[in-house]
Amino acid sequence: MEIKILYEDSDMLIIDKPVGLVVNRAESVKEETVQDWIETKMKEKPAEWNSDDKTYKNRSGICHRLDKETSGCLVIAKNPKALYYYLRMFKDRKVKKVYTALVHGRVEPSEGEV
Repeated sequence: MEIKILYEDSDMLIIDKPVGLVVNRAESVKEETVQDWIETKMKEKPAEWNSDDKTYKNRSGICHRLDKETSGCLVIAKNPKALYYYLRMFKDRKVKKVYTALVHGRVEPSEGEV
């Protein structure tokens, strides 16, 4: 699986998730996921992070998700401290997300904000 890395430091990895790729593993998902890719790439394996809190367990560092048919930046924490920090940032809405949609056909009104 080829995933473009947009930014990386000791605490985080930001990737460009392509359309058609599922972020999290699930029983209904048979193909490879971003979560699988992360676990093969990272030196400190997220599965080995000790946490009794279900919120942080089995996330593989994934701080948020994007739908399968959505492409864009995905933030991945590279250690437990960073995961706690970024999850808090998303929960407290301190991260601003901007989505751009490409549409075709007649759209009324011709511009706007959702």
